[in-house]
Amino acid sequence: IEFLKSGSTPVRRALIERSFDMLRDRWLLGYGFMGYGAEFMRRLQPGDEVDEPNSVKEFIGNVEAGKESEHTILPHNIYLEVAVSYGLLGLAAFLAFGWCAYRDLSLAEQFGDALERNVAVSLKAGLVAFAVSGIWGHILTMKVLWILAGLAAALRRVVLERREREAAAGAGSPDVSVRDYVT
Repeated sequence: IEFLKSGSTPVRRALIERSFDMLRDRWLLGYGFMGYGAEFMRRLQPGDEVDEPNSVKEFIGNVEAGKESEHTILPHNIYLEVAVSYGLLGLAAFLAFGWCAYRDLSLAEQFGDALERNVAVSLKAGLVAFAVSGIWGHILTMKVLWILAGLAAALRRVVLERREREAAAGAGSPDVSVRDYVT
């Protein structure tokens, strides 16, 4: 239990607590791009924690001294950061985007050949890993999501177009079409 009072835990706890406070105040649309850090700093009080390394008071001092920028203050949770920045509407869109990428990979896994299925399963594992690591991560790692989503969309298109070509060559109609699954 001692670790809950020392190290970076008090600051992380403050980040999470203030995130929920901010979300309650602007739950629909949030504080906007790069608005998290400034609002977090506005809500902090020097008396929130005792004077010890990595305390909230030290954190405030680092920002005031210019050692850290308030724009880089993030809650160590991608979902809270998106919700606070863009509201629950933004969080819903973010989650829907991830779901669409996962669905693209499920289609590639279902209709692809052996190699395409293996690639789809591997990329799905990457999406799941990103989703789980987002519980403790920063939005600065989002590049991984965009890469995975781009690869998912590309793989889905390759698989479904190949099936259409194969069906056309056999003078039959394809059992699945790219147009059926355009996102």
